[in-house]
Amino acid sequence: MCPGMRRAETPQEIAHTRTVRAETVLTGRVDLRGYPHRHLAVVSHNTHAAALMEAMASAEHLSQWGWELVNMSNVGGTTTIMCAVMRRTG
Repeated sequence: MCPGMRRAETPQEIAHTRTVRAETVLTGRVDLRGYPHRHLAVVSHNTHAAALMEAMASAEHLSQWGWELVNMSNVGGTTTIMCAVMRRTG
């Protein structure tokens, strides 16, 4: 793991919380084939523009694997936490 990089969430953590960090998606450190739920929240913690770009890029990446974007929103009224709600299509 590179300095400054957070550890990737385990499949069990992702299934329990129904969330995954955008960073984990974009660095390829997640495999959602065994994810047991239909919906998933992809969360980005960053500056406003970077959080939006990171969440959108994650949604685009997951669309290649059978997920579609349902909604995107800032969380808790803050512009530094963006959440992309995804739905499994298959």
